[in-house]
Amino acid sequence: MLCAGVCAVVVPLLLFTLATAGALAVAVVTDGDLGGPLFYPAGALVIVLAGSATFVLVSLLGVSADLLRRWLRWPLWSPLAAAGVACALGVVLARVFSHFDPRGALVFGALGFAAFASYWLPLALVLGAWGMLRRRVVSAPSRGA
Repeated sequence: MLCAGVCAVVVPLLLFTLATAGALAVAVVTDGDLGGPLFYPAGALVIVLAGSATFVLVSLLGVSADLLRRWLRWPLWSPLAAAGVACALGVVLARVFSHFDPRGALVFGALGFAAFASYWLPLALVLGAWGMLRRRVVSAPSRGA
């Protein structure tokens, strides 16, 4: 969960900060303007809001996928496989029905899969470890008097 939050909010904010610092250095040398005094705060606010919305969306998809997986009694890796198939289908549909460059569609599909995988993989690891621990505790013989 923390990994998905970092991927959705902190990493884009850090990249925006680095890009703004680079643009500021270029603007100082070329006597350009970055758009006024609120350029950085407004851009940072937009990135934090978009990242938070992405995090909430991916979290809701992950929880829904886990609930569906448990209800259907599917293996732990099935939502990850379904996300990969959905992203691949999105790439194919974007290529067939629009004028997207295939490389751009592949990048967007890979980003969508990476967003879901960054949420699902830690969750699956914790669920798997919890299941193994629970089976060992339940199957351990009790020491009765």
